[in-house]
Amino acid sequence: MYGKCKSLEDARLVFERLHGKNLVTWNTMISVYAHGDRPEEALSIYNAMGEQYIQPDHITFTSVLAACGSIGVLQNGKRIHGHVKVFRMEDHASVATGLVKMYSQCGSVGDAREVFETMNRDLVAWNTMIAGYAQHGYTEQAVELFHKMDVIPDEVTFVSLLDACGHGGLVTDSWYYFRSMLQLGVSPTIQHFGCMVSLLGKVGKLDQAEKLILSMKAFRVEANAVVWKMFLDACKTHGNMEKGARAAAEVLRLESGDSFPYVVLANICSTTEEPEPQ
Repeated sequence: MYGKCKSLEDARLVFERLHGKNLVTWNTMISVYAHGDRPEEALSIYNAMGEQYIQPDHITFTSVLAACGSIGVLQNGKRIHGHVKVFRMEDHASVATGLVKMYSQCGSVGDAREVFETMNRDLVAWNTMIAGYAQHGYTEQAVELFHKMDVIPDEVTFVSLLDACGHGGLVTDSWYYFRSMLQLGVSPTIQHFGCMVSLLGKVGKLDQAEKLILSMKAFRVEANAVVWKMFLDACKTHGNMEKGARAAAEVLRLESGDSFPYVVLANICSTTEEPEPQ
């Protein structure tokens, strides 16, 4: 109860007062910390659990690996991976996927791929590995892996794929995958549109970016301030005052107290003004 209410101190107090703690009790406390932005404490509880000779299960390792990924220290993750092997939990789907995600978060995509290749892969596993490549800008590997999928991709898959294409500046490929997603019957979300707008803005295709934003209502998706700010920032980068003014108006409509649009428009003005004759 306390964990769900985010009262971590109260949860810890109740935990410490319990006598005869069992595996469920330890797992609950580890999970509370791992998913409550306190990953170091999650590892501490896990270590204390080992000192009490409580044998971990797949639930334990799923939470502990999430904590290791949040911390981002590869040494911690490798140590827990060693424990996974000792207790023969590497064949459990949630643990194997947790290892892939942990290694990716720690920047070791090679280790992540090694685990991925030896596991029984479901959609979550494919998505996790593609996301790992996208996170670190490995566009070619993400795209290659996508084409090897033996399960039907979902909206999560396409977010990572479009993100990867964005890192690589692959405009044509991004449009192809965006349209493929629609053909598969996957409804685009704000994340998909955000990836596309970010890429189109980055490469200076402002007309396409603006048209895409305006088309979002047809997909029952409302353009939020984040998307308009992406576009506005692209207008600043490419010195387009006309489109920047329209984007700024939309940001102010959604967030009237935000000073960001005024700052960006001022920057566009300062960079596009003609120099005075000498």
